[in-house]
Amino acid sequence: MGKSNFISELGEYSWVETDDGTQTLYSHYFNEACHSTGGAYEETLFNYVHGCRILSLNKPQIRVFEVGFGTGLGFICTLDEIKKLSTPPFLDFFSCELDGELVAFSLKKLRLDYIHEEIAGVQTITVKNDQYNLSVFIGDIRKNMPVLIANKILMNIDAIYQDAFSPKRNPTLWTFEWFKELYKIAHDDTILSTYSSTKAVWKALIAASWGVEYVSGFHLKKWSTRAYPHGKTSQEVIELLKRSPMEMLRDKL
Repeated sequence: MGKSNFISELGEYSWVETDDGTQTLYSHYFNEACHSTGGAYEETLFNYVHGCRILSLNKPQIRVFEVGFGTGLGFICTLDEIKKLSTPPFLDFFSCELDGELVAFSLKKLRLDYIHEEIAGVQTITVKNDQYNLSVFIGDIRKNMPVLIANKILMNIDAIYQDAFSPKRNPTLWTFEWFKELYKIAHDDTILSTYSSTKAVWKALIAASWGVEYVSGFHLKKWSTRAYPHGKTSQEVIELLKRSPMEMLRDKL
């Protein structure tokens, strides 16, 4: 990838080299990078592909929903890794992105031909072939999600990559109400994985009926989070939350 900056209606993005030799983008609008500077690809592999146990699903078709398309690395990393399997599954990869210009820019960088279409009235950028379908929903996913659920576009998702900008920078995608929406698109064996281990996020997940556990984090992060629709919250998480005065994140009325 080239290192020239990219500017969209949402603001400027700057390329950042990460420790594993792959690049990420820094959003000046959110004042945050899309990935860890400890390694963009390795973080994606750790938190999402391995975090959601993609390679052990043993299904002919895998359905992923990613919160935040960014540079497209979540999609590319998932596709790269499942191609290593003896019988690669078909990948149905759904994502969302507030900045449609960023999606177009990232797909061009990845040399993927895409089309613009409407799915259930939602502006969508899609890439399709015999190995995968990629659908990126453009705009405010909080407004689009009820429509996508009602029209059964998002349902029976195997893995949720909760990879939005941080709760501090992008709180609307970390609230109790948001995790209730994600619960609706999950099935019994779905795994939600995220780099965040904020107590306010844990409380929001638990209130939204997710069972929560923490695992080691990537690079400098001590912990990351895994959540399950019908799982039990680990005793370690419960004990930590008892001592935390933080309130769960909620939508502002």
